[in-house]
Amino acid sequence: MLTGNRLVHALGFKQSSKLIPGTTKGMQPLGWCYVYVPDMKLSCQMEWWTYRLGNGEYAVKCILSRMLILFRYVNTDYALASLLRHVSNLLPVILSYDINCQYHKNFGRRMTAMGAVASLGLNLSNWQYAIPKLHIRGHITACQAIFAFHFLPGGAETDGEGIERQWAHLGPIGTSTKEMGPGHRHDVIDDHLHHWVWEKLMRTGTATKKKLLAARGEAQAQCEDFEEFCAHHSELVEGWKAMVMDWDEKKSTKNPYEKPKMGE
Repeated sequence: MLTGNRLVHALGFKQSSKLIPGTTKGMQPLGWCYVYVPDMKLSCQMEWWTYRLGNGEYAVKCILSRMLILFRYVNTDYALASLLRHVSNLLPVILSYDINCQYHKNFGRRMTAMGAVASLGLNLSNWQYAIPKLHIRGHITACQAIFAFHFLPGGAETDGEGIERQWAHLGPIGTSTKEMGPGHRHDVIDDHLHHWVWEKLMRTGTATKKKLLAARGEAQAQCEDFEEFCAHHSELVEGWKAMVMDWDEKKSTKNPYEKPKMGE
């Protein structure tokens, strides 16, 4: 079977009555097989179900039922790899994503499996993973203690939600795009996004100056409060500092930002 320029191998076909439920009302299980794409090392499970047409004939329906871990994020991985081709792997990176608590798992392995598509020589020791500040509120406490921007060196007051702000701009055009065909709709959305990015670029200088002036005043107030707090807990400060340094340098697996459990 050919898909694009890739040869796909069906790794055996097995009769089975224990298939993953799909759109199978009125159908009978026929069998399943694994499909493998060699050059990207991706696998998925495909099922075949039969159903009666009512005139003595039967039809077969194929269902893509299970994607393995290397295939789950392939579109996101490819887009990220395409961007990273233009970024030095010597630079520190904070990767922000709504589901980074899951996405970061096996990240290096997935990039390696993509082969020539992502031959980046990634230096993952310079990488940190974060969840945007609005979305992280929907995650469990354990996620918040690990992936909060406030706890990452260099994270500062970054909120990670900048990519979401365009939705307020795009919402009103829905009354027009819903009447369009696919090609026209895509072109209109692209045009609006390009305009939004251009305006953001033109206002970068003014916006950065405004944030810098606000940050200077806030930094002074925060430093004064921090110094006062440390003065009242001077006997504990060195221990706290050592815990944070060990965590940031990955010398310890004990997260200093995680709320202690009862009795600890």
